[in-house]
Amino acid sequence: MTHQSVDLTNCDREPIHIPGLIQPHGALLVLQEPDLTIIQVSSNTLESIGQRPQDLLGKPLSTLLAPKQIATIRQCLSEDFEHVNPLDIAIKRAAKLLRFDGIVHRQKALIVLELEPKQKSQKADCFEFYQRVKGTITKIQKAPTLLEMSEAVVKEVRKVTGFDRVMVYQFDADGSGRVIAEDRADALTPYLGLHYPPSDIPKQAKQLYTTGCG
Repeated sequence: MTHQSVDLTNCDREPIHIPGLIQPHGALLVLQEPDLTIIQVSSNTLESIGQRPQDLLGKPLSTLLAPKQIATIRQCLSEDFEHVNPLDIAIKRAAKLLRFDGIVHRQKALIVLELEPKQKSQKADCFEFYQRVKGTITKIQKAPTLLEMSEAVVKEVRKVTGFDRVMVYQFDADGSGRVIAEDRADALTPYLGLHYPPSDIPKQAKQLYTTGCG
């Protein structure tokens, strides 16, 4: 919305669902089947994977990855992404072997491959995170009502993330909403129980929440 201020009358037209950018520590490739042709890349591929964007465009993914990794990605495309992501991806750069977590998902007729560099301490961190999340999931699964589940979610998510405030916001049929659960730092003003009009959260933001991309 260039040269136009955003207010309650037009914020539902702000293109927040089309950011056009990614975080700089990773790289993104858009692929087209059946050959997994690279048709779009992020502008930072030279820094992240050692290949210039113009050298990747129009080439099959096999010019970048080994056949075994291509086969793994193809298998991933035929399965439930949530159960196979992230993939272990390795890319040769000069004399080095760069390792990435690869996240694959579909966007309409295209395939998106996100590459995020692995950290050296990642295995230990993942194990510790699993131990913490395992108890959290158990508490959530045992909650007998939506309200009790929401109360468990905000407490456990705040423990894991360290955020000052975590809320569960429930939408009504008319698009308005209210905060039905909250866990916050003591110094913060409570929002629990507050109601908000439909204009509080724009339509495109609500759509992101319902598709799991928010």
